[in-house]
Amino acid sequence: MVSRHTPFLIAGAILAILIYSRGFLVPPNPVYLWGAQELRAGRTGPHLYDEAVARSATLAMTEGRFGEILPPTPPSIALFTLPWTLIPASALALVWTLGNGIAVAIACVLILTVVASGPGPCSIWGLLASGAALLAAGLSPAMFDNLIRGQVFAWLLASLALACWGAATTRQWAVGLGLASAMLLKLAAWPAWIALAVQRQWSALRWAGMLTFIVLLASLPWIGPDTWTFYMLSILPAWLVEPRSAVPAYQTLPGIWRHMLAYHPIWNPAPLLDVPWLAGFLTVTSSAVVLMSVLTLAAVEEEPLAMIGCAIVASIICSPVAEQHHYLLAVIPLAGVAGRWPELNGWLRAGTVLSAALMYLPLPFKDPSYWAGWWGLLAYPRLYGGLTLLGVLVIRRFSTARKSVAATS
Repeated sequence: MVSRHTPFLIAGAILAILIYSRGFLVPPNPVYLWGAQELRAGRTGPHLYDEAVARSATLAMTEGRFGEILPPTPPSIALFTLPWTLIPASALALVWTLGNGIAVAIACVLILTVVASGPGPCSIWGLLASGAALLAAGLSPAMFDNLIRGQVFAWLLASLALACWGAATTRQWAVGLGLASAMLLKLAAWPAWIALAVQRQWSALRWAGMLTFIVLLASLPWIGPDTWTFYMLSILPAWLVEPRSAVPAYQTLPGIWRHMLAYHPIWNPAPLLDVPWLAGFLTVTSSAVVLMSVLTLAAVEEEPLAMIGCAIVASIICSPVAEQHHYLLAVIPLAGVAGRWPELNGWLRAGTVLSAALMYLPLPFKDPSYWAGWWGLLAYPRLYGGLTLLGVLVIRRFSTARKSVAATS
């Protein structure tokens, strides 16, 4: 067993290393700031999702350095960013960076606390392995991209860690708050809602649904129903078949199938074959297999980091446009399985290390000119890391179940 103070000490050490290694201050993403400024000025509507308008506005805000777009992020991101527009421009980068640091610290403490709490005893070696997983993610290109681009994945990490902590301590309000926040910010971890239904966690679902509904209702005077309607009926369906998802920057199942099997003169000029219907079929089939694995695991899994973590990984790899900074969230299940390091067999340990390496090492994969034809299969290390981690979670759970049955028979 470990001291109840150990998670805080390890989280503090992780945060100190992260602060020391990241010597820059960056404000929120300019497109989020622009969206919030439009809300403050009362200029809401579908124009928030006009890529030409957004690029023009963000280029003007950043003196020509960055041209960003909002799709497919939900419009509620502007509500989250709205308070940050009240901070003076001279202090915004510092305050935003400090906020990211606090969010990471909270996430680390919550994750390590859940690891230390079981089920079953947790050794100091398991806790250190979880800390190593958190540190690997914190020093990875995923965290760098999140920080340098002013993204919100540190806040998402804290939200989903809160959901895991709530599930581990039966604080259903925390589960609901964490999942609702993740959904409203980036549609993150949406399969966790289905997994909770499989587990009949109705109280947590009520909290999540109620909090989401309250925010949506409160957002209407600011964002407007026309913006939400346009987002749900036009933006989301369009991005499910967006041809630019074939670019290797998007490390997902839809991305790899489109990259290999769907020609596009701009986004994918050199696929292996040009069979777009097959790309669509394989996308649906492989995504269904991933989601079925989540639901199967939810039916038997007791560990929150594994159950919610499996849903997090599924939401990333099944998304059409998840980039490498999205994989920062996968550290939650990675830390969970690493926390059981002494219990893992050699194959599961190897799979855990391999998944961490594929997701968090600095690997070259973004330039599509390198990945024509069969070479395209080498362009998706983050996706393979996520799939490997998903496999580790599923195999570990069912191998543990078999051992339990054998021990009782």
